Order: sequence, then C-alpha cells, then structure tokens
Amino acid sequence: MLSHGTLLFDSDLDVLQHALISNLDFIESKGVPSVKRHITNISEYTNESVNMNVLIAKLIETISAQFGELNEYPLSGADWDGIYELAEKKYKSWDWTFGRSPDFVVRHDIKYNTDNIECTLHVRRGFIKKLAFRNKTLGDAAIDYLQSKMIGGRYDAIKFEL
Repeated sequence: MLSHGTLLFDSDLDVLQHALISNLDFIESKGVPSVKRHITNISEYTNESVNMNVLIAKLIETISAQFGELNEYPLSGADWDGIYELAEKKYKSWDWTFGRSPDFVVRHDIKYNTDNIECTLHVRRGFIKKLAFRNKTLGDAAIDYLQSKMIGGRYDAIKFEL
C-alpha cells in the first residue's frame, strides 16, 4: 500500500498561508480542481500532550489495526540510488512537470517596458498556443513582438518581464 498526503502537526499556519498565495489573477483548467478547506494542525485536536514520535506511533497503530501489521523496509544504498536516478530522469523533467498537464487558460500581468499588460495565455501540454493582451496603449508592433516571443514557447520559460 502506498499513501500520499500531508498531515500538519504543529505548522506555522501564517507562514503556510503566505506561501500558498498565488500571483495569478485567474486560472481555468480541465484538471481536477483543488478543494478549498480550512487548514489546521493535528496538535489543535489532541487531548493530551502529543509530540511527533507519539503521533507517528499512533498512526502506525491505527493503520496496522485496519490493514494488518506493517513491516518496515529500510532502503538500501542501491534503493536510494534508484530513487535519485528516477527523480532526475523522470520527475524533475519538464515533460513530467508541464508537458503532461491538462490544457489551461491563465491570466498574468506582464511588465513590458514601462507598461503592465494583462495577458491571457492558452496553454496546451505546457506550450503557449494562443494569447491575448488587454492594454489600450499597446501598439500592433508591440503585440506582434510579444506574440513572436511567446507563442510556441514553454509556459515555464516565460519571465513575465519582456
């Protein structure tokens, strides 16, 4: 069994909230949307003084009661080498991070010369396929230049200050 998730035990929720703030005004995707819920710490719900080691022991005890005894598998040096190699070759790649993402539309504010321009990008498999600008002072030459720099490019390569 493999389970993935995040359990906050005694985190600084102010720091966490600040880290989760996006500078994106808008994003629309066909992927699975995030469910916004109140974030809290497990430590706020314990009746006794519980530290991290006690929490881990309780989790193991509860999971074992449900699924049977858990056996620890210490990773060998070869296991770790394989993990690092897989991370480098697959999970840290642009294709894994951006190239497999669902199509999405996102709006950014882009700084171009002295103007701030609202730009709506249509992204498919990580590449910018279409874009639109919302700025009354931006001339056709500037729009052509920005489109030539951005359309067909990787979404992650955009600096948003051209």
